[in-house]
Amino acid sequence: MGKQGQNIIFSIVLAITTWFVLGYNTSLEYGSPEISITNVFVLIIGVTITSLIYYGVIAFLRWALVGAYMPLINDFRSGNSKQRMIIIIAVILVLLRLINTAVR
Repeated sequence: MGKQGQNIIFSIVLAITTWFVLGYNTSLEYGSPEISITNVFVLIIGVTITSLIYYGVIAFLRWALVGAYMPLINDFRSGNSKQRMIIIIAVILVLLRLINTAVR
């Protein structure tokens, strides 16, 4: 499985996670986490669209980062696990912030 496949799977997992987090929040607010046909349909479409967006973002980031941040990536590959965790956490926080502002 190449980079493409990894990107796709990663995107889908991220999308499903995002939707479950968002869906869980909204269902808690309205107090009705019931599963209806429309909910499932919306979820499927939402996950598809979200994973496509994530896939585009990931592909773009790979393309952009390879040029500009190759040193950072090399640091990441050769760096110790503490550095890796810091980078990963920073990226996740930025993504969550973006999702948060996009939802509002």
